Amino acid sequence: MSSTTTPDKPISTVDPVNGPVPIIAFEKEWLAIAKTKSGRASGPDDTSEFWKKCRWLGASWLAGLFNQVIEAKSMPHDW
Repeated sequence: MSSTTTPDKPISTVDPVNGPVPIIAFEKEWLAIAKTKSGRASGPDDTSEFWKKCRWLGASWLAGLFNQVIEAKSMPHDW
């Protein structure tokens, strides 16, 4: 757990996707994870550090999970 707390930032909105949603590629997840700065979590749980340590295996798992969510057209309730 991180020893610092950060204030919540407002979540921005985006326009809906018209037509089929493209598949999320492993490479895009890998690049997104690689771009995160070490030592700077997106929240108090240090999740960015976790995903950086998982490397390509974590990126592959995330891409698969996100694609399942897209296919099901439903997000898990815990999110």
